[in-house]
Amino acid sequence: MLVLPIPLIASLMLAALLVFALLRGGVQKLFLALLAAAAAQGVIVSLTQYYGVTALLPAQPAVAALIPPLAWVTFRSTAVKAFDWRRDLWHGAAPALAIAASLAASNALDII
Repeated sequence: MLVLPIPLIASLMLAALLVFALLRGGVQKLFLALLAAAAAQGVIVSLTQYYGVTALLPAQPAVAALIPPLAWVTFRSTAVKAFDWRRDLWHGAAPALAIAASLAASNALDII
């Protein structure tokens, strides 16, 4: 029987919101990236945990580590200061560290 897990339903809603934002125009690109990353994370979680697609397991920690800094930079750039690569690029260190840890020592990923 076909099952639609809750993360997949949330991803479908986020994808619909992303499409509406793209069609409307005038939406900040960082916000679109945040919507896409959150939708992708839900799809990855659904496919790995509910449907047994193990090929996506290495991508799961990388996308999960990307969402919080992306959300912070997105919300900060819309409410406080405009996005500046030199100031905000260091927020990408956490996802880069998660990707390196998942490739080099996946057992140490939880500790990091």
